[in-house]
Amino acid sequence: MRIKVLVPGAGFEGSSRGAAQCPSLRNDHLRSREFTARVSSRSSKTPGVGPPGEREILRLNPQRAELLQRATGWRQLEGGSLNLEADEQVLSAMLDSRAPAVFVPPGTVIYPPPYDHIPGIRNGYRYFRVTAHHGAKQCPVLLRRAVNPLPGRVQLFTDVHLRTVLGVEDGDQVIVVLEEIDRGAS
Repeated sequence: MRIKVLVPGAGFEGSSRGAAQCPSLRNDHLRSREFTARVSSRSSKTPGVGPPGEREILRLNPQRAELLQRATGWRQLEGGSLNLEADEQVLSAMLDSRAPAVFVPPGTVIYPPPYDHIPGIRNGYRYFRVTAHHGAKQCPVLLRRAVNPLPGRVQLFTDVHLRTVLGVEDGDQVIVVLEEIDRGAS
């Protein structure tokens, strides 16, 4: 099965970033492309209960980490993700008809038994270019949403530890802004 990679957008090329970030974007024209989400721990946080976390899934799927690095220009991919909860109707309206920057088909993702059925249930993973904002801090990231998603859940991936860079913990609100022009769709 082939993995589709579309041309990366601005703001993703280059080296890893440190804690110093650009000032937050708060222009009115962005409001139609943004949503608010709540930081949360993954749904199966308890060790030995539920599927493995994203750090383990990335370890089992180095080709996916390499794909995301190529699509963004990042030298590395942080070995986990930031889990967010948001209104499902908002997520659906903003993302479901939008072309992703990267699509990863279900047959290319490996989960360990007894969770190896999960990629088939999710029917593929769509990655969108977005910027995550918390207070005056921001970071360009890839937002992942499955084709058949867990309602109201998305994950953010980047080359830095987002909880540290954004200064967030469970329960904090994050503003997610979608890239204005989907460069992959053109």
